[in-house]
Amino acid sequence: MSLKFETQRTLQVSNVDDYLLIWLVSGKMYWGRLINFNGSYLLAGIQAWSHFLIQQLGIIGLLLIFIVLGVLFKPSRLYITTGWLVLVYSAFSILYYSPDSYVYLIPALISFSIWIGLGSKWITEKVSQRFPFLKPVMIIAISAFFILRPILAIPVMSLSADRDVEQYAQTILNSAPAQAILFSEGDEATFSLWYFHYVYHQRPDIAVISSDLLVQPWYSTVLRHNYPDLVIPDDPQELDIMLDNPQRPICRLAPDLQASIECSP
Repeated sequence: MSLKFETQRTLQVSNVDDYLLIWLVSGKMYWGRLINFNGSYLLAGIQAWSHFLIQQLGIIGLLLIFIVLGVLFKPSRLYITTGWLVLVYSAFSILYYSPDSYVYLIPALISFSIWIGLGSKWITEKVSQRFPFLKPVMIIAISAFFILRPILAIPVMSLSADRDVEQYAQTILNSAPAQAILFSEGDEATFSLWYFHYVYHQRPDIAVISSDLLVQPWYSTVLRHNYPDLVIPDDPQELDIMLDNPQRPICRLAPDLQASIECSP
């Protein structure tokens, strides 16, 4: 009987894992954003898109791209293909906006890189036609700019000295009372707590529950698997979990990595 129960439970969890993988890969959480967006939502996507391109390409890179679009662009396979990539992935990044939607622009950045190379070649040739002695200077200057730019960005990109997330997670986990149920909101807070809770097995007596995921039909099965000592109803809400587990302290966390925790018995 026990073996049959464990087999059914394993199959149930396996099916949930498959569903969760499809849910994550397909970005189902954000599907509604493709059809339910307003002016402010669209403006936020455009602002994030433009800020990212300025940050990545710089003024010189943008000028070279404008040269390609205004002077060199022609209906050839190269320009049509790269232009299509820029338009499609830019539209997808804006309409499917999320805090990390810039990753969708990687194919567009490849196209921009090709255009920057073509624009640099065109400028070098034009200058060398009138001033031949400046050709090596132009080549060295352009090459130095695009080599130094990523090198200078390394200190900004390096997060090796950033301990904010670690300090937040340790503060919350150390402050939580024994057997507490922690309701967290936001990816930053939830993922940081999950990392130390699940990977490093810190505070195995507590339960870290994402309030944002309670609306997902698979999450109740995940909670039952991760916390078999909790009573988790179908389609649970925070209040349902609180009422079904009256012996556990309930804690709510402040959003945006504020190391603040409020608990009630």
